[in-house]
Amino acid sequence: MLFSSSLLALVGSGESINQSPRKLVLYNTKRKTVICELQFPRAILSVKLNRKRLVLSFDDSIQIYDLNSMTLLQNLDVKIGRKGIISLSPCDSPCFLAFPCNSTSGDVIIYEAGNLVSMNVINAHKNRICNISFNIDGTFVATSSEKGTIIRVFSLPGGEKLFQFRRGAVPTNIQYLTFNQQSNILAATSETTIHLYKMEKRNLGLYIPSVVVDALEPIRDFVSIKLPKKAYSICAFSPDSSHLYVASMDGYMYVYTLNVEKNDLQLSNQYCLFPSNTE
Repeated sequence: MLFSSSLLALVGSGESINQSPRKLVLYNTKRKTVICELQFPRAILSVKLNRKRLVLSFDDSIQIYDLNSMTLLQNLDVKIGRKGIISLSPCDSPCFLAFPCNSTSGDVIIYEAGNLVSMNVINAHKNRICNISFNIDGTFVATSSEKGTIIRVFSLPGGEKLFQFRRGAVPTNIQYLTFNQQSNILAATSETTIHLYKMEKRNLGLYIPSVVVDALEPIRDFVSIKLPKKAYSICAFSPDSSHLYVASMDGYMYVYTLNVEKNDLQLSNQYCLFPSNTE
């Protein structure tokens, strides 16, 4: 969904024509009408959109569309693999797009999807990229690898390394990364745990050389909490960062109250996303 608008991008996961993973449908939820349908010869792996661009990823390419006219602007031949990992900045100026250099690389390409030019290549990790996420104004990008022990944050457009966060010593799958609107807290979710990290100065200033960042011990989370059930989940902060909302594949939305000063995160409510009488 495009922010809180009525525009919804749908991709199926079934075998029938109407539920095909090779079909994209743009739908207006307010008018209950189909705006556009696109068919492709292969499965769509990921869809990202902001107010200016719609981006689709496939196993061997990335397509960039003008959202207003749905005109194909650019087809990037890049083999990013079966996960189709891409990230598009929420803001449309600058309109940054980030994706792995290839399916085995820990390097990330920063591409300006507004002007259709490549900006930078960030040497983010030694292992394959697993997650990429922008902050709200496109000035930071966070990355994690398939090893899942270290999360890094880089400034844009230069790609300077600002922070290294330690999730843990045992490898795991980091499922989701997201910044709060103030860009001073980063959340990371795994199948079992939510980690929150403070993006603050370490007595050396915020913008310190990458070689100094590398020499520092990675920052630990200031608070973490176990999820009620082991499942895939995504999360988002409230505008004032007082709450964290977690949508889980176990069928629940969890609401956590966050007190940054006390380093406290407490489950305050939960909602069933699916009625008990439906599958």
